[in-house]
Amino acid sequence: MMNSLNLAINNISKLGDTDIFPFLIENMVLFDNPSAIEAILKDIEANFDNWLSKYPVCTIQSCIPVGYTSYRWATQIDPIWNAFLLYKVLKIAEKIEQERVPIEKKSVFSYRYKSNEESGYLFDKDINWRGFYSTALEEAESIDRLFVVRFDISDFYNRIYHHRLENAIMRIGADPEVKNQIMRILQDVSNNDSYGLPVGGNAARILAELLLNSMDQLMISKRFRFFRYVDDYIIFSFSKEDAYHKLKWCVEYMLRNWGLTLQKSKAQIQTKNEFISHAKANLEGEDNIENKDRDEFMRIHIHYDPYSLSSDEDYVRLKDKLNGFDIINLIKDEIKKSKIHIALGKQLMSSIAFLSGEKLNLAVETICSNLDVLYPVLPTILQVLYKKVDDLYDDTKNMLLKY
Repeated sequence: MMNSLNLAINNISKLGDTDIFPFLIENMVLFDNPSAIEAILKDIEANFDNWLSKYPVCTIQSCIPVGYTSYRWATQIDPIWNAFLLYKVLKIAEKIEQERVPIEKKSVFSYRYKSNEESGYLFDKDINWRGFYSTALEEAESIDRLFVVRFDISDFYNRIYHHRLENAIMRIGADPEVKNQIMRILQDVSNNDSYGLPVGGNAARILAELLLNSMDQLMISKRFRFFRYVDDYIIFSFSKEDAYHKLKWCVEYMLRNWGLTLQKSKAQIQTKNEFISHAKANLEGEDNIENKDRDEFMRIHIHYDPYSLSSDEDYVRLKDKLNGFDIINLIKDEIKKSKIHIALGKQLMSSIAFLSGEKLNLAVETICSNLDVLYPVLPTILQVLYKKVDDLYDDTKNMLLKY
């Protein structure tokens, strides 16, 4: 098995501890002196109770926007305890993945464990949200008569009950000590409440997939044709009656087994044509499905690993791809709408990290002047601006500081 300790340290030091909060400066210690961090984590493992007693788990918790009017509670964990939690979860990650619905079924598209100790990557980058929707869309277009159930779980991460998660960990045959240490940390993070996973980190993502797997497996056994990305579900049916039956079964299962409910505003039963329009809008933009530039821009995987062996070539290659698009005009087009397309908005904000000079400053000025419209992607904006602030002109910096 891969060295879970080195993998945890590499993942956090190279890729960050959350996708919500800015990169903590303390995390640089994991990159600068990994051997010292490794020694500390081993000492925590050997003297867990003493460490937890002397150094309780500290967190930063905050409400972050989801859309324009919804919020969720996000958590950033103390760097050392976060690294230890990820280390413990990675010790059982392969067992979790082995128990999940096989990738070949093309049903579950979220956080498929495929780690690389050198790069720090934990998940298969080719299996993602876009594959979730595009696979469902492709199959829907090939079926004559179809009704589609769509829903997601209300406040999923924050409402996961610890004892149900603990039972799921036990069922995969995890080492009891590993299980106990994971649950003790989660209890500290949740302020001794018996529920909740810290939103934003990879340890929570892996554990959430373990819990969701029980329903996935039952749906497979019942011959449901479904697609899932985290807590978002798409289920196919061939009649409206069957669609309601499947929706009712899902509601009852989640309530009885997890104590969770659906987001009422998002639960829908759609015809084939309604779903196809919805899926295309999600993938390509709501106002202009035929916009080829936007569609091509959304297909770019904007991620750069500065620590890879080909980092310079990767950066130039990605920057050249992005230079083929008028990013500033795409941002302005989104701002003109009453509500931005959130997936496109995140993609656009991420692309700013590859701008320079006049283009970078113009993009930042445009963003600062329209934060009310761009509010749903504010965490992405803050992360990018944190990285690029030193590259801005003085006037742009002053404008940024005012906001």
